[in-house]
Amino acid sequence: MRYVFRADASHDIGAGHVMRCSTIAEEVIARGLEAIFVGRIENLEWVRKRIHELGFSSVFENEDEFLSEPASDVLVLDSYVIGVDEPFILRRKWKLVIVIADNVTPKFGCDLIIHPGLDNEWLKGASVPVVYGPEYLLIRNSIQKTTESQNLPKTGLKIVVVGGGSDPSKFCRAVAAVLKSFQEPFTAVLFANDMFEVKLDKRFIVSPIGDALDEIIKDANLVLTPASTSSFEFIAREIPMGVACAAENQRSNFDILVSRKLAYPIGKYSNKDGWVIDGSAIHRLIIDADLRKELKGGISALIDLQGPKRIVDTINSHL
Repeated sequence: MRYVFRADASHDIGAGHVMRCSTIAEEVIARGLEAIFVGRIENLEWVRKRIHELGFSSVFENEDEFLSEPASDVLVLDSYVIGVDEPFILRRKWKLVIVIADNVTPKFGCDLIIHPGLDNEWLKGASVPVVYGPEYLLIRNSIQKTTESQNLPKTGLKIVVVGGGSDPSKFCRAVAAVLKSFQEPFTAVLFANDMFEVKLDKRFIVSPIGDALDEIIKDANLVLTPASTSSFEFIAREIPMGVACAAENQRSNFDILVSRKLAYPIGKYSNKDGWVIDGSAIHRLIIDADLRKELKGGISALIDLQGPKRIVDTINSHL
């Protein structure tokens, strides 16, 4: 049996589709099963590096280069742009088709849906089984709880600002414009590739988007980020979080994170107005230790990091 993962990544598409697939692939490979990746990764070298170093037996950029074995191959698909009738994903070519889906995913024919979120209200009445919730979140196996110091240094909070795998909406730039207006001491690490023309003071560090995040965030006191898939990694690390809504596919995550007090709302993006960042909300997160403590208490032990294992067990139970 082979697990075949189909996803793409680019600056416009983002890294989320590939990164979600990679968390399941990690578990498949750890079990000694064969995993194959099919997809294009453009201008995101840190994503390409992860895929090529993860342990896939083969990596194909072009679908036409791969031939499936319908009696045994399992397809794991994550895409917003692949057509539901495209030949590669037709169910007759696969033993099982597993789709990682949210509220804007096309209605692919499949045997199982994995929803990388906390609720499935938008999937009520689905004709196939759906797994979702904290027990099934797609968290990389390198994720660890933070080692946040209770005694803040004179430099103040360590704030990490992450706009996602490619930050197409320029979230980091919008947040930096707000942060630099505050007088409080802090260290803000901005994960962005296009901040070079923005004037920032010595409280700011700009780091290229990539795998350096894992090391830098280990002792963070606060993270500011859109409600993308990566926001659940920050919850898994148990870091207090200010969250924004950058796109329609994030709206469900944003609403549930805020309503359950797992994160504090800091802004929304629209194609018409761009980013509307709530500076007072960010300022409160910086100065109000009790608010950060409350947020941390809400996410403590919410995610046990075993989601990919449960998902692979569930897939195997359908074979």
